[in-house]
Amino acid sequence: MKKLALGVTALVTAVTLSAAILPVTTAHAAITVESSAYKSVTLFSVEELETFTGETLTSESITSFYNKLATASTWETADYSAKEAKAIALDFTRNQSKADSLLKKLVKNNALYMKIVVLNKASISAAFDIQGYNDSNNQTPDPSTPSEVQGTLEELDISIEYKQGDVELSYEVKSNGKIKAEYENELTNTEMSGTKAQAKIESLLKKIDFQNMDKNQIIQVVLKELNLKDNYREFEFEAEFTNNTKLEFKQK
Repeated sequence: MKKLALGVTALVTAVTLSAAILPVTTAHAAITVESSAYKSVTLFSVEELETFTGETLTSESITSFYNKLATASTWETADYSAKEAKAIALDFTRNQSKADSLLKKLVKNNALYMKIVVLNKASISAAFDIQGYNDSNNQTPDPSTPSEVQGTLEELDISIEYKQGDVELSYEVKSNGKIKAEYENELTNTEMSGTKAQAKIESLLKKIDFQNMDKNQIIQVVLKELNLKDNYREFEFEAEFTNNTKLEFKQK
């Protein structure tokens, strides 16, 4: 079976601020809620997002706006380091449907703020959620909480066995940032490696929400994106995260 490592992630969420958190004088600017050597929490108004994306956020521009947020250079413009910017952009890339939902909320209510949390610990991890106005009981979960996110995805194996043959894929981000990807489909006699396999697998990964999908949802996404039928003999999935937790299952 083959391995997957996804690298660092960053938290993205829209949040409404109470007066106790945000002074009136900073209602339309980036607000640093927390900043340390290990963790930063920053809130961006719609106007601030528009400034460093160079885009106006409307119902019609959500896709193009999202594309800018999924680009590392955008976050470097917002004064994040290159490594942090890459992490934030990567999290947007992996969670497009959720990001689109948040952007739609921002379009409807410019009192909402985009919340970016970056953890810079030995194990960089993240989580995102919606926090209501002045709702102290609905706080954004600690990104290090395993129930919300298992940490940074480090390795992944997917193997699907059919009567006629197997389908396997692997995707690995090396310590130097280079990506090793392989895809094999014995049903169609297809083998890919390098950039072709990388593109195919990354297209799939964009559809998987490791934080919120259950195993049946993950299976259905994989089958749909790889154009496979559900009459498999066995579907095996194993993911290891940087904080020594695992997400694994086998379905027959």
